[in-house]
Amino acid sequence: MTLWRNKKNGKPYRVLHHAVDCTNARDGQAVVVYCPEERPDFICVREKAEFEAKFVRVEDSEFRVQEKAPG
Repeated sequence: MTLWRNKKNGKPYRVLHHAVDCTNARDGQAVVVYCPEERPDFICVREKAEFEAKFVRVEDSEFRVQEKAPG
């Protein structure tokens, strides 16, 4: 699982899996399955290209430092 930061709200999210949408209209489309770091029970799915446009990958330690920074 990798950690990503939402570019808009700055919150951390965990990528759980990469998958393929098998709905007839979107068959074969790559999607990302993820959840907010603070709500692992809230599972989300987003088209891979859209996810990569709205989130940036970060190292766990990098995000922890940002959380502790004054401001």
